[in-house]
Amino acid sequence: MNVIVYNIPLLQDAFEEFFAHSGEVTQIMVSPDSKFVFSTGVDGTVFVFSVHEYLNEHENFKPLEIEDEKIQAEDFTSMIVDKALADIVLVKKADMEDWRKKQEQLRHEMEETSARVESTIADVRNKFKKEMTDLEISHKREKKKLEERYKTLMNEKEAHQHEFNQNIKKMELNHIEMIEELKAIFDK
Repeated sequence: MNVIVYNIPLLQDAFEEFFAHSGEVTQIMVSPDSKFVFSTGVDGTVFVFSVHEYLNEHENFKPLEIEDEKIQAEDFTSMIVDKALADIVLVKKADMEDWRKKQEQLRHEMEETSARVESTIADVRNKFKKEMTDLEISHKREKKKLEERYKTLMNEKEAHQHEFNQNIKKMELNHIEMIEELKAIFDK
């Protein structure tokens, strides 16, 4: 696309036309000192044009002469365009301030969210620790009850075993006595 320059007051014909962008021109800004015009396009480039006032409004634009050589129109574009600035995108100060405010707000929201997440994690950890402590205490109590029940059963087993052994001895004694009685009866 082209950047077209007009005289003021506006005349029908353009003062000059520059072939700059390969797509639409999206924005044109003038430097605060009015010495440069910046144009940006959808092609992602920025062109910087040097601006000079002409005293004679009817004077046609003529290429500058440097060292007695006439500069051709395509060479003139390279003179007024700073190639180092081609990758720079112009942003209004108000837009940058809005972005900074949004960035600060997002940073603040992120910090608040991080604090909430950390707090939630700490709460979950504490809850988990408490549940683990409660389970360990419950497990120890249950284990102690089972150990006590085991001891009681072992004592009962020993008591039954002792009683069984006593009964066996009594039966053996009774059996021996009956055999002796039978022998005595049989011997008579």
